[in-house]
Amino acid sequence: MRVSFAYNDYNGGYPRSGTILIQSITSPGNGLDKPEEIAHVVLFHTDSLQTDTIVRQSLAHSALRIEHRGGRYRILYADGVSETTSFKEVVSHDFEMKPRYAGLFALRGFVDSGDARQAQFRFFSLHCEICDKP
Repeated sequence: MRVSFAYNDYNGGYPRSGTILIQSITSPGNGLDKPEEIAHVVLFHTDSLQTDTIVRQSLAHSALRIEHRGGRYRILYADGVSETTSFKEVVSHDFEMKPRYAGLFALRGFVDSGDARQAQFRFFSLHCEICDKP
């Protein structure tokens, strides 16, 4: 399972501004099936970020939360000019997976070249109420 907070300016050749979105993709990992996109939620269009200060400031405290109970995953998102903005559910999905690792990373995407941008992570937490040993 991959959950992405992403910028996308590829629109298949259609004239449209770039977007900032949350995307989640699952795959059974057997090499036989295509991945399934379970969430694709556009948060902002980049042209609105350039013209609206409030919209731009709402990214200052953006956060993702992923909850896993049994075979159910919930992906939640919060934004806002305040650190106390509440989370909203993006998607719930049943997916049989026993994760052994969690990763946090930033990448430039599928481009030949591009400006390097600094990614900032202010906080990361992993909380297990009940963890089964392998």
